[in-house]
Amino acid sequence: MKVRTTWRKFVLFTLLLVAGCIEPYQPPVATNNKNILVVDGSLNTNGISEITLTHVLSLGSSNDPLAVTGATVKVENSNGLVITFNEGAAGHYLTSSQTLPTHVNYRLVINTVDNKKYVSSFVQPIISPTIDSVTWELTADKGVQIYANSHDLQNNTKRYLWKYTETWLYTSAFQSRFKWINGQVVARSENDDIYHCYQTEYSTKILYSSTEALNQDIVTRFPVTYMPQNSERISKKYSILVTQYGLTQEGYNFWSQLKKNTEDLGTLFDPQPSLVTGNFQCLTNSDEVILGFFTAGTNSEKRIFIPSEKLAILAAKNYQTIYSDCIADTLFNKDIPSWKFSKIESIIDIAAMGRTTVGYRVSSLNCVDCRRKNGTNIKPAFWQ
Repeated sequence: MKVRTTWRKFVLFTLLLVAGCIEPYQPPVATNNKNILVVDGSLNTNGISEITLTHVLSLGSSNDPLAVTGATVKVENSNGLVITFNEGAAGHYLTSSQTLPTHVNYRLVINTVDNKKYVSSFVQPIISPTIDSVTWELTADKGVQIYANSHDLQNNTKRYLWKYTETWLYTSAFQSRFKWINGQVVARSENDDIYHCYQTEYSTKILYSSTEALNQDIVTRFPVTYMPQNSERISKKYSILVTQYGLTQEGYNFWSQLKKNTEDLGTLFDPQPSLVTGNFQCLTNSDEVILGFFTAGTNSEKRIFIPSEKLAILAAKNYQTIYSDCIADTLFNKDIPSWKFSKIESIIDIAAMGRTTVGYRVSSLNCVDCRRKNGTNIKPAFWQ
């Protein structure tokens, strides 16, 4: 499972808030307690596994989670097999793709650089059924709703968890056809496209469902995510990868309680936060709290694309964008020799009066280079 910043960031509510408080309350330890280990991930018994280790953020912090680096991470099964994880990006630990037996139990073992040892309970692998489909529809308010559909003919799964990854194509305000190099205007090559970019975000929602109250183990039209009609995600082309996991009863209870504590807070009469206990313990300090729930098993993935031309309403939308204040100006030929290019401006195109070239249209890099909006101009390998 990928990092899910939102639930790690706000799960400290479970430790700090006091039920029945009707005035704003800033817990005195909220700015000091940064040492709670957060474990996010699972063992994929048929593919690549990833475990992410971070320290929980202080309540109200807007900073990114603090990665736990240099740890030794491994999984042991009840037959003595050891699977080692290697650190990639800071705090992200991965295995190679592998196929593992599902008739034995597994546990996660973590040793940190400060000589602390953490272990999860042994867990039974859960085999996720294949996702039947990921669908979308235009809603009454002209937004886009994504759904997941699945079923288990053997009625063995019953409890489901979903994660998703969104990737979308977007463009900068202006397409730059030229660039300024060593005092010269040079045409951009096809490989120097800074107009088209791709942005990726991981889900922060806790998405789970149970079919235990139903006669059949069937999930129909589970709402995964919604995009309003002016969302830039669907302005050009959009893709979503939905990953489905099966849950044990204990895992289901964990995610259910975590969702209540992080997403369902409201009035005094709503359920109040309570301590969310996962399936980890610290062997070097039995009083230490660890947040997370380790699971094992197979997952199921399905990706769909939504080209904007499929949504007739898109043509009339006013998309929310950071480019609304972008303007272009003219750099006249006579001013080029004295022009001081200082990474402030970039050339868009030739400026002409009739058939006469009088200079170039220019704008700021923020309006021309789409990469400055946290995207990449490298097309993803899966992009169609």
